[in-house]
Amino acid sequence: MHRDLYLKPEPMVPQYPMGPAGMGGGEIQHTQTHMLHQLLQHQHTADGVPVHQAKKRKHSDSPPGSLNAQILTGIIKQEPGLMQDSDSSYLDPNYQCIKWQPHLQNKWTPLYDANCKELPMLTYRVDADKGFNFSVPDDAFVCQKKNHFQVTVYIGMLGDPKYVKTGEGLQPIDCFYLKLNGVKLEAMNQYINIEQSQSDRSKRPFKPVLVTVPPEQVTKVTVGRLHFSETTANNMRKKGKPNPDQRYFMLVVALQAQCRSQSLTVAAQVSERIIVRASNPGQFESDSEVLWQRGQLPDSVFHHGRVGINTDRPDEALVIHGNLKVMGSLVHPSDIRAKENVQEVDTTDNLKRISQMRLVHYQYKPEFAISVGIDTTSETGVIAQEVQEILPEAVRGGGDVVCANGETIENLLVVNKDRIFMENVGAVKELCKLTDNLETRIDELERWSRRLATLRRLDSMKSSVSGGTASQAGSQFSRAGSGPYKNRPLKKGSKSPAVKETCISQRFLQGTIIALVVVMAFSVVSMSTLYALTLHNRGDITDTEG
Repeated sequence: MHRDLYLKPEPMVPQYPMGPAGMGGGEIQHTQTHMLHQLLQHQHTADGVPVHQAKKRKHSDSPPGSLNAQILTGIIKQEPGLMQDSDSSYLDPNYQCIKWQPHLQNKWTPLYDANCKELPMLTYRVDADKGFNFSVPDDAFVCQKKNHFQVTVYIGMLGDPKYVKTGEGLQPIDCFYLKLNGVKLEAMNQYINIEQSQSDRSKRPFKPVLVTVPPEQVTKVTVGRLHFSETTANNMRKKGKPNPDQRYFMLVVALQAQCRSQSLTVAAQVSERIIVRASNPGQFESDSEVLWQRGQLPDSVFHHGRVGINTDRPDEALVIHGNLKVMGSLVHPSDIRAKENVQEVDTTDNLKRISQMRLVHYQYKPEFAISVGIDTTSETGVIAQEVQEILPEAVRGGGDVVCANGETIENLLVVNKDRIFMENVGAVKELCKLTDNLETRIDELERWSRRLATLRRLDSMKSSVSGGTASQAGSQFSRAGSGPYKNRPLKKGSKSPAVKETCISQRFLQGTIIALVVVMAFSVVSMSTLYALTLHNRGDITDTEG
């Protein structure tokens, strides 16, 4: 059977609306993003609910009229803007777990059109359709050497490339080739040859595939029945555990432009690490059975390792892409017996940091929300970069995230909201201290205010008493012969405080005067008595002498 049966280049999307020829760089970038977004769009059911395959499906299991069956027979139905199977989500980007990334991007060669104008970077995506299975104990994808694997490449060309830049300047492009080879993870300069099975089950070295890349279209190239020519080293396990000296391969899929006798790389992607085994021994077959075991408590199971839901790269004990509904409570260890170096926190700093944090309303980008399985509804929260400047221990890196449009967010920052909550507790305590201080000061001010009011009343009473005495002493009768002074009548049953104070003062004065008069009278009587006694004594003395 001819090798073209397994190498099938075909344009998947006949035409994308690209806009006028004189568009700017920003419009080209927007168009390029739009093409890739259509390339990676999700399948939906009739109700608009995304469909996710629970298990990988082989091409041979596809219905006769589906796109996958047409690929096997070499018949591809081209429809504008359509790039999905009519009855399943086989081409859903969430289907394939193995990840790819650009390879030696600094060695990519730019393309030029007929006017010698540099074209924007083409869109280039690689999928591994079959032949790779992820092994949790090995934390890597495994490929059996006797089993073939298949890759599919999507190439979106913006513009009509005519020239390629070489060391000798711009040279016309003869053709494009798709080249596959393996490399060793520990030595990237050591290549591993790729073989391809023939119809008689014989294997021949894989040769680059001639690819036709029409302008303003997305071309799909499927290459099947591939094998690594050798296996990785140190595949055997030690005591049932992965070999610490395990070696890995990586698969490189490159698009090259042929120019005279030169082959220049236009785009290339490399897979993550792969283990290639010669056979499937029994010790590897029970990997899935030992992952989940019955727990010691009733109705319980436990798992050795990390668990990911809607993600194949969990970096914590449990990583969930999507919403989590908890009907109970989330608890954290807080026993003093499990803690050390306990120190009191200065709540003044907590209040300062909380006052510096900015609270915002936002929505997640659709391409990011699709890739992590969340909604794009409005949210309220903080910005991780801003929190990192104020409270670094509340922010950490969550690893790279590849969005649905192909954009990679390197080291996505995530926020520990529990740490921010504790910061709020400290800020509230500081506010309570400030409130207590304000209440104490207010009470003190009120006491001083009452004292000042009392002093003001005493001053006013003294001034009224002095003024009332002078008016009574000198103004009983006016100079014009007016009648005597009349006081203002008081209300019945009430006494003026000033009048009462005046009566007390007058009584005290009268008592003092009476006491002085009595003393003076007693002094006069005493003096008179002494004088009479003196005279009497003198008379007696005179009679005696005579």
